[in-house]
Amino acid sequence: MNKQEIMIRFTKLVAKRLYNHPNVKVYFNPDLIEEEKIFCGQNNMLIDYSIIYNENVFSEDDLYLGAWNIIVHEITHVEVLGHGKRFWKVFYKNLKKVDDLRKEFNKEVGWDEDFDFDFEDDIVVDGIDNYDYYLRTFDK
Repeated sequence: MNKQEIMIRFTKLVAKRLYNHPNVKVYFNPDLIEEEKIFCGQNNMLIDYSIIYNENVFSEDDLYLGAWNIIVHEITHVEVLGHGKRFWKVFYKNLKKVDDLRKEFNKEVGWDEDFDFDFEDDIVVDGIDNYDYYLRTFDK
């Protein structure tokens, strides 16, 4: 099973566990770019029960280390649209609710079972961490 297939399987498991949505469609697209901003994922649950992940970030052979957080992030949009305070409160609660699945996911993609990605550790240019960069893509 390649890493995209693992993401598909766990996206469906998370959607089922958190919101009882067993039939989520999951796609990968290399063109998740809007106004020169690269997105890791896009939630279309209100339109057609689908999630689209950026194929450039999540390939068949390699995943961005924040993959688990992105899965839970996109599924959290089933409950809360946008990225206000309520979203982040629900997101962090959801991470806890599916922590056992995170450990399974980690093993299947070949990471240490206890690996828990922290955006703060993912430093990019000029000392800006990727979490802040990711959030700023929604500022406009």
